[in-house]
Parts: sequence; structure tokens; C-alpha cells
Amino acid sequence: MRLHRALALSAVSASCLTVVSGAAAAPQQTLPIRTVAVEKKTVKQEKQTKQLQALRHLIASQRTLTWQCQASLGTPRTKASVGVWALPASVPYRKWVLTHWKAQKASCEDKQAEVKRQWNWQAFPSWIISLGVCESGGSGGAAPGVPNWYAEGSSSDGTFFSAFNISRSVYDRDAHHMGVRGWNEGPGIPSPYEQAMAVIGHVRLYGDGFTGRCSGIARSSWN
Repeated sequence: MRLHRALALSAVSASCLTVVSGAAAAPQQTLPIRTVAVEKKTVKQEKQTKQLQALRHLIASQRTLTWQCQASLGTPRTKASVGVWALPASVPYRKWVLTHWKAQKASCEDKQAEVKRQWNWQAFPSWIISLGVCESGGSGGAAPGVPNWYAEGSSSDGTFFSAFNISRSVYDRDAHHMGVRGWNEGPGIPSPYEQAMAVIGHVRLYGDGFTGRCSGIARSSWN
């Protein structure tokens, strides 16, 4: 009997030891799961940090290019509400800021293209170029054969303006007739395009309207 009891107690002790050992080992099985979660969080943070850095540099580049464009036009540069390096650490927000600067840059470049078009006087109709050369070519520092787009001087009926020497009394009227600004309206002188439009307005209002050696050149616009 004693032998049977001893064997039974041994079996119970072994069973308890197995249960306790199993309980102690259970938490170790969850450690790999926690490690994977931490690793995923770290990878996500690193990815976000890289995105923020890339967006920060793109924003800085777009802002600089926008300011350079605005400087070339002589217009006040767009002011940023906050410094690029102090932007909130939010990927969606920085993407929005980048979009804003891209739009500002595109708008400025459109204005640059328009200014370039308006100063490309070589593309004007030949009679306009010929009339400008006849009236002011080679004067005021302009090269021979080139209209003087900055021309301003005196004539028998007062001050004249533009490469076409239109008198003060009628230049603004001519310009407004064609929907462009007068000589002293707005910053800088009117572009060659605006001056050419004023000439077209002059021809429509007064016919040829030019005298002396330049008379008759504008008639070619009626052909």
C-alpha cells in the first residue's frame, strides 16, 4: 500500500510541475508578436520622417523658384505664413502647402510668358514695325531699325509718347479705345504690344493720322 501511495504522489507532483512549467512558458510565446508590432511602428515612423523631409525640401525649392520669378517681374514676392523648416509635422498638410507653392509658381510663369509675348515686337505686323522705326527708330539709344519703345519728348502740340510719337492729347484715348492702359497708367511703360494696340486704335479713330515722311505707312494695315 505504501508503495502504491508513493507512486501516486510522484505522479501528482510531476503533473503539477508540468502545469507550472507550461504556465511560466506561456508569456514567452507572445514576445515575438510584440516585437513585430514595435518593428512595424518604427518602420512607419521612419517612412513618415522621410516623407516630411522630402516635402520640406520640395516646398523650399518651389518657394525659392516662385520668388525668383516674381523678382523678375518686379512684383512683391509671395510671403509664406510660416518658415518652411517650422511647418507642422503632418504629411497631408505639407502636401497642401506644396500644392499652394506650385500654383503660385505656375501663375507667375504664366505672367512671365505673357510679358515675353508682349515684348516680342518682331512678331508684330510689318506695317507697325515700319511705322515705329520711321517715327522713333534709332532715337533715345535704340539701335537703328528698332523702334524706341521708351520714346517721350516734345512736339508742336505737346508731349508725345510711345515709339509711334503719338501726342499726349490723344495717346490715352487711342489706347483706351483698344482696351489697353494709357501711357502713365500702371507701373512701367506700356509694353510694345500695348503701344501697338494704341496705334491700331489711332488708325481706327483718325485714319492714317501720321504726317511727314511717315505718312501713308499705316495705310498698309487696311489692305
